[in-house]
Amino acid sequence: GGPPQPGFFAGLLGKAHDPLFVLNDPNAPNFTIPDLTLSPGVDASRMNQRRSLKHQLDQHFPEATSRPALGVAGFQERAFELLSSSVTQQAFQLSQEPEAVRQRYGRNIYGQSVLLARRLIEAGTRAVTIAWAPDANATWDTHGNNFKRLRGDLLPQLDMAVSSLLTDLVE
Repeated sequence: GGPPQPGFFAGLLGKAHDPLFVLNDPNAPNFTIPDLTLSPGVDASRMNQRRSLKHQLDQHFPEATSRPALGVAGFQERAFELLSSSVTQQAFQLSQEPEAVRQRYGRNIYGQSVLLARRLIEAGTRAVTIAWAPDANATWDTHGNNFKRLRGDLLPQLDMAVSSLLTDLVE
């Protein structure tokens, strides 16, 4: 809904530690992560051929990839890993969850985001952050109709998502 807020990036830790942003609604029936989807016409075999070609070029022209200013080798390798990892791909497939579980978390952007966060942690992600505000009018910083917004919109969704997450963590 707007520019990323302060604290969304890794700051002094460097770009290598910046997050992967999931900006699509995980509750949408056609939910996908375009950044983690192979382009049309590129299957896993073709991607692996490209990866092999990249490694061959890196070995043949080491000076082209060793300059600190480029610093993209780590990003490229991580991209290949994410695109080829079945564990990563499956973590984003919320449709694999039973409908009862999805309902329990809440069939809204927040509930499904918490469910997605749980699946990512189960798949090996070390940290997940959920920004609970798709736009400036849906935040916890209520300036009018506070009790109505909290009781009617914000708290029910939070209660469903967090209680479901805690139940799943205990189990």
